[in-house]
Amino acid sequence: MNRADGNGAPEARCGNCGKAVPDSDLVRRGSAGEGYNFEPIRLVDCAGHPHEFHFRTRLSGPGVALNAFELRNGRPAGYQFQVVGEPEEDPM
Repeated sequence: MNRADGNGAPEARCGNCGKAVPDSDLVRRGSAGEGYNFEPIRLVDCAGHPHEFHFRTRLSGPGVALNAFELRNGRPAGYQFQVVGEPEEDPM
């Protein structure tokens, strides 16, 4: 990925297709083989407000972290969650 030019939220360009995407979307796959693709999901809270969660996987030390987060102005904000598992576990 290469840094995109412009104002607003940090973006990067896909080295494959050239599409500009938010920095928060840079890590989408967690497997060296076929990979895991986590598409954003939308959940509604008890007050009826929708929350769209994006996902990021990170290899950190002895485990793999799966982060779910909301975006505000193109940056992670609002509700954020993290689950840490073993590197050999299936993140799905």
